Amino acid sequence: MKLFCGTTLSLAALISASLVIAVFLHRSSQAPIITVDQILALQGDGNQKDHFVLVDVRAEPETDVSMVPGAITKTQFERNRKFHRGKTVIAYCTVGYRSGVYAKQLRSKGWNAMNYKGSILDWCENRLPVVTKTGYRTNRVHTYDSSYKLASGYRQVFTR
Repeated sequence: MKLFCGTTLSLAALISASLVIAVFLHRSSQAPIITVDQILALQGDGNQKDHFVLVDVRAEPETDVSMVPGAITKTQFERNRKFHRGKTVIAYCTVGYRSGVYAKQLRSKGWNAMNYKGSILDWCENRLPVVTKTGYRTNRVHTYDSSYKLASGYRQVFTR
């Protein structure tokens, strides 16, 4: 196939180049990733506690089971956006897909938002505590469906 400037590429090379560009564009449009260690450092730093908000973007039946300590629900965040203006939003869900979509949406609206990839399953894999909405420690975790596996010590809950 002849391209501009007299360059000739095979169809396979053109497809390969297109795939590389598509992957780059997809990745560059994603929200930045934050790790469990970075979240723990922020939570432990007294100077940073007022500079970020941890938002659980899962559906209500999921957040009713348990959440990461200190997190608020997406509904709570949406109702009180003005209170959180200027803070970094750290979004999480079950594995990081829904939170990535939400963080990307927030970024398009001018928010500094990050995605906790691995989300609550990674939190549990690191043997960290989860709590009920009222703050009581629990070992129950909503995993969306039975295909997700939890670290030992946690009890899987799903509503399918």
